[in-house]
Amino acid sequence: MKNKKKGFIVLMLLAIIALLVIGGSVYIYQTKKVEAPAAVDAGTKQTNTQTDTVNWKTYRNEKDGFEFEYPPEAKENLSSTFVKITPNTGNCPTFKGFDQGKYTPELSHVKINSIDFQKAKLVGTSANAAFHITNYCAIKAGASYEMEFISVDAGGPNATGYTDAYTSKNLINDLSIFERIVSTFKFTK
Repeated sequence: MKNKKKGFIVLMLLAIIALLVIGGSVYIYQTKKVEAPAAVDAGTKQTNTQTDTVNWKTYRNEKDGFEFEYPPEAKENLSSTFVKITPNTGNCPTFKGFDQGKYTPELSHVKINSIDFQKAKLVGTSANAAFHITNYCAIKAGASYEMEFISVDAGGPNATGYTDAYTSKNLINDLSIFERIVSTFKFTK
């Protein structure tokens, strides 16, 4: 009888060990399986960002102490006016909206390269066009530094002139690239 009990206990212990080994293996497999794509994506994104900006140019303003990078297809003649500086304001301008204040912006605060920015985003439709405005503003030494992107999809009777009047000042006509340009902005002094 004792031999039967010993055999049963040994069999149970082997079964428990086998379950632990199989369960542990499944857990490790599932954990690695979930983590692997994230590691690949992170490396891919980092590589793409470096590759995409490797040919970008740098605009440097020594007098006002800032710089940013921009792609070769940007309107280079506008790089010197991309950042609008308003001295002695002490704050970002009041964004009154568009179309006589009918549309008000969504305001948020973001930190880019250790700089606090006010971000104003305005999307709407007026009588002549659908529009999207994104404005970043930072304050340094009492001056405001603004970068703005305007996109207009005009459909009214004055469509071409209306679109050109607003979008001709864009450094680039792609919001995602504008956001990447802003992400490279930094003060140099």
